[in-house]
Amino acid sequence: MELPDDLLRLEAALAGRQKAEPSPSLRGRVLGAVRAEFGRTASRRSARPGFWSFAAGAAAAALICANVAAPLTRATDCGLRRAPAPEHLRAAARQIREALPELTEREALRQALLLEAGAPAAPLPVLHAAPAGRNMADAAKEG
Repeated sequence: MELPDDLLRLEAALAGRQKAEPSPSLRGRVLGAVRAEFGRTASRRSARPGFWSFAAGAAAAALICANVAAPLTRATDCGLRRAPAPEHLRAAARQIREALPELTEREALRQALLLEAGAPAAPLPVLHAAPAGRNMADAAKEG
């Protein structure tokens, strides 16, 4: 593949440039800084190496446990599954599916279980409003 003339000229100009060399004192400065860093007895990084290795090990153990436990809990039955849902739950799930047809049957049953596990009666909004200047609690007591 042949390069255009302008790129060939640019390549030749760049190849002909003088390369910048580091200053002669750079090597001494770098070696001195490294020797000084290794010569310190208690730098901030090495003040408590035991704590950081403990923290890293604990975090690694927690991640491994989470990665192992999550699939196992989904795949394990432990004998806790009950018989099929009672008729009143299946009826509630059917009503939920009629109201929200995009839900799967399992999700509707889950929602029915959640509703049953909650309050004995579903919370309903207050449909009357108190006149201006009256407290809602007083209006509820009276009416």
